[in-house]
Amino acid sequence: MVVIVIIIALIRRNELKKNYVVISGKVTRLETFRGGVDVFVHFKFENKNLNQKGISSIPNSSKSNDFAYLDSVLKEQSLPVVYQKDNIGNNKMLFSKGECEKYKVQLSPQEDRIINAIDSLVKSER
Repeated sequence: MVVIVIIIALIRRNELKKNYVVISGKVTRLETFRGGVDVFVHFKFENKNLNQKGISSIPNSSKSNDFAYLDSVLKEQSLPVVYQKDNIGNNKMLFSKGECEKYKVQLSPQEDRIINAIDSLVKSER
């Protein structure tokens, strides 16, 4: 069962890379799960006047002090979101310079500051 879920996730990721749209999304809340290593970021974005929701993770960022820091940095902030053109449910918010480069996203100065803060935090956890 776990293997099937992983395969489906890889297929969705590959489809997103091939056929995507970039839009701005707004962070609505963060959460962690006991024993997990990621912080999950809930966000919203608008497409054709319809509100959409998504959730993405920031890998290796769930330590309690990291969570508080990320919450203060991300609260109500806007960051780039990519979604699959023909499947808006296949979406993700971008949290690293590498992801932004992969999707050819130009960051605003505010987005750049936030992404740099996240990158610094995640790199310090390794």
